[in-house]
Formats: sequence, C-alpha cells, structure tokens
Amino acid sequence: MKNKALIVSWMTLVIALSGCALQFIASYDQQTLQQIEHIDQEVERLYLDLTFTPIEDRKFDRFAKQYQAITLQIRSLERRQKRREKNTESLEQTRILLSLWVQDEATHRKNDTISNFIINRRTSQYRRLFDALIDGELAKQ
Repeated sequence: MKNKALIVSWMTLVIALSGCALQFIASYDQQTLQQIEHIDQEVERLYLDLTFTPIEDRKFDRFAKQYQAITLQIRSLERRQKRREKNTESLEQTRILLSLWVQDEATHRKNDTISNFIINRRTSQYRRLFDALIDGELAKQ
C-alpha cells in the first residue's frame, strides 16, 4: 500500500512538474527586435553614405551626428536588454556591439577619414553582429 501511494505521489509530482515550463532565457520581445532592426538600418545607412562620399570628403565632422544618433540608439538597446530578466547572452552581445561601435567612431574621429577597405570590413562585421542579435531574439519565440 505504501509503495502504491509512493508511486502515485511520484506520478502526480511528475505530471505536475511537466506542466511547468522552466525558462532559462528571456521571453521574446517584438519591440526589442524592431529596435535592433532599426539600429541595423541606421548603421547600414551610415556606411552607405560613407561609400557614396569621395574619400577626401569623409571627414568625421560630416558624419558626427549620425554616429551620435546611432550611439544613443545602441545605449538605449543596452538599457532595454539590462532590464529584461534572464537576458545575459543578448546583453553581452549588445555590449560587444556598443564597444566596437565606440572604437570605430573614435578611429574615424582620430583619422578624420575612412577607407573603402575599412568600410567594407566594418559593414561585414556589423552584419554578423546584427544577425546574431536578431537570430537570438527570434530564437526566444
């Protein structure tokens, strides 16, 4: 009788727990996805603008407002990622994005120009980063 009660108790516990989903990552957030996609477009726009600008006219001051706007958007995304529970992976990716962005902006400011080679390299780098951020958010669905 005790064994039967024990088995029924365990089965009840297993059935009850199988209905509970353990969540180790943040839930999907449509607004975060839209924010990432918007920043991706703005970064792409900056590098396209640079590409269509003659090298001698690629002075930092000409693009400073775009850099500033994108930096603001990335920092906003970082704050959003910080507020979401169980979101350490996406937060870390966003911090990597911010760190690289700040470095790239500082390099353009220091050199006061940017070559086609660097534009192509950075465009590829940011595409991979944004793809990872977008794929990470979509995986939470």
